[in-house]
Amino acid sequence: MKSPLTENEQLFLQIKELTTSLNHVNAYVFTKDKQLRYTYANSKVCQLFNCPLEEVIGKTDEAFFDLETAEKLHSNDRRVINNNEHLEFEETNVIKETLEKRIYSCVKTPLHDSENNVIGLCGIASDITIQRNLEEQVAEQTQLIEKMLANKSLMIAAATKSLIKNIF
Repeated sequence: MKSPLTENEQLFLQIKELTTSLNHVNAYVFTKDKQLRYTYANSKVCQLFNCPLEEVIGKTDEAFFDLETAEKLHSNDRRVINNNEHLEFEETNVIKETLEKRIYSCVKTPLHDSENNVIGLCGIASDITIQRNLEEQVAEQTQLIEKMLANKSLMIAAATKSLIKNIF
């Protein structure tokens, strides 16, 4: 018969299960300390940064994003940490390695110690780049259709004139 798990073994098992779960969600999940250094990143974040977790931990956003993006990220992160504030917003980031622009729907919330002091933040981001690009395309197509409908009498007249010209 198996002996019961110690408290440390139970805690380790829970951490392992949580890590496995977070590695299988379709979102970028990370934590940062008060100095804005990564303390955790799920596998999706590691894939985005193109490096293993060991190379993410302890680094700040300057290692992975262009300077302008890193400054915007830090601004939002400081707001969460300094004001103990939960934020939901969209971020546009440029990945340093590929210079690819991506749009994310983000949630950032403070992390607290046992005395309710802010010790960092947890962030969850979903890539909505394709959705935003499709929305832009729909808006452009809608605008084009509206212009065509507004000028339909001119288009009909031009087509009629062309038909008459070709017939006779």
